[in-house]
Amino acid sequence: SRQNRLADAERALPLFQVLAESGNHKHVKMAGLMHLKIAHLLPPDSPRIDHEIAESIRVPEAHGLTPYWDSYITLAKHAEKRGDRNKAEQNYRRGLELSQHSLDSGDRTDQGLHSVNLSRFARFLNQHEEFDLARDAHLEAIQVAEQLHRHQSVYYCARSELYRKRGEVELALADLNKAVALHPNIVDRDDYLDRIALLVKMKQFETALSEHQKYAETNPRRGDNEYAEAMLRVQAGDAGGYQSLCQETLERYKNDDSPPTLFWLVAIWTLSPFENDDFEQMIGIGVKAAAPDNGNHHLQRSVGTLFYRQGDYRNAALYYERELAINADNFLNLGRMAMAKHQLGKTSLAAGFLQRARSKEAYSMETFSWSFLEIPLLYDEMEPLIESLGNQPGSKSVVTEE
Repeated sequence: SRQNRLADAERALPLFQVLAESGNHKHVKMAGLMHLKIAHLLPPDSPRIDHEIAESIRVPEAHGLTPYWDSYITLAKHAEKRGDRNKAEQNYRRGLELSQHSLDSGDRTDQGLHSVNLSRFARFLNQHEEFDLARDAHLEAIQVAEQLHRHQSVYYCARSELYRKRGEVELALADLNKAVALHPNIVDRDDYLDRIALLVKMKQFETALSEHQKYAETNPRRGDNEYAEAMLRVQAGDAGGYQSLCQETLERYKNDDSPPTLFWLVAIWTLSPFENDDFEQMIGIGVKAAAPDNGNHHLQRSVGTLFYRQGDYRNAALYYERELAINADNFLNLGRMAMAKHQLGKTSLAAGFLQRARSKEAYSMETFSWSFLEIPLLYDEMEPLIESLGNQPGSKSVVTEE
């Protein structure tokens, strides 16, 4: 266990410290590495971590040796968690400078870790919108992985995040295509779904649906896969296919008591307005599934939308309010509440929620990831509301008079 390995390392450290006193380079390096090992094994909130990392650097330096590069990478990760950008960047750069030597040493393990660290540093730069530097680091990570004939797909997926954030859809899609072509079995679900989202963004609906169906065949997920297919059919304007899928999933899962399956079943029925005699039954399923003891806290918005589709705007607003209590900054939650308040004649409240939703819109619309695909669907539904409050789509002001 981790606790036993920590105990073993702490027992071994005094022995290595004694051996290091002789100045033997091998023993000095091992003493420094043992401090680093202890830092990695300590609980994440342990106040000892910083001390152990500092010792992993001090011990070799005291004997004129260069510390192990991972000491600096570990410092960088801890600084990043604390929000200390300057310290994080400084230590990433020092760690990468030291691990650069591994490219010439022939140590394939260290060479592989160098590419991992480059990719991690690139993600850090991307988060801080240092896009050019991030792109260079991603490219170097890919090149090192190619030299080692290692799985480059994870690095292409990482660079795709950079391109998505910059709105460079074609480049983002090209990298995810490369990742899938190289190593389809190690590309994770989120990257697969983001690839499909990019196809949707480029209006390649048939390809997106075909790719999703191939993915679903090898990755069965009850309710989740049907939700993805429903999303794609609505995006493609396939109303008939979407409504048929709603009916099929109701028959398939209406007697399933699994909270995750019910979550997706209810969500499927809310993606686009349509008339169906089974809405009352779906509302009953949704209300039960959204009960506090079922753990589906984030189902409140979907249940609210079922009520909204039936014209019960008061209950819709009640469920939207519950969802907003969990996540008050979500575009979908705010937009749905704005629509419900408007239908209830609460114009100034509707305008307030709309204004808050629009403040989240720019980030949401430029993300191009799977989790944001529902946003353009809601935006289409919101257009009449925006116009009725005196705004055209894309405007930034909101009329707030009753």
